[in-house]
Amino acid sequence: MMLKVASIVKIVFAAIALIGGVFILIGSAESSVAQGAGDVLIDYGLLSDQQIADLTASGATSADLGAATLVFIAIYALVVAVWGLFVGIVGFLASNRNAKNNLALVVGIISVVTGVLNLLNFSLVSLVGLAVSIVYLVGVFQTRKNGEG
Repeated sequence: MMLKVASIVKIVFAAIALIGGVFILIGSAESSVAQGAGDVLIDYGLLSDQQIADLTASGATSADLGAATLVFIAIYALVVAVWGLFVGIVGFLASNRNAKNNLALVVGIISVVTGVLNLLNFSLVSLVGLAVSIVYLVGVFQTRKNGEG
């Protein structure tokens, strides 16, 4: 039961992340959004003076920089969302059978490891993600145990 609940939560989070990634991708095409993102990168010192000089010399604007950054973020968000969707579906399918569920075990371990790494950017979202991954992994162990007995 724990595996099924954790899998559903992962699927819901992944769906939200997919929607967010699509919106970011759409936003990167909007010049004012891209301009704002580029200005943030420059104004908050996220780029060195040399990097800014190189961009200026190449003819790139802060809007170009912002658009490229937003596209990168969107692609990253989409990849993470697809991974979360995959993990959730694997877990949901595994929750319906009491067996070894090796694939669910492997993706559960990977999810916990990435959840721990996400704590480096500590936020409530990363903490919740780690908690859901731990519940997922505990659920995998429960289904494996039920399959042995």
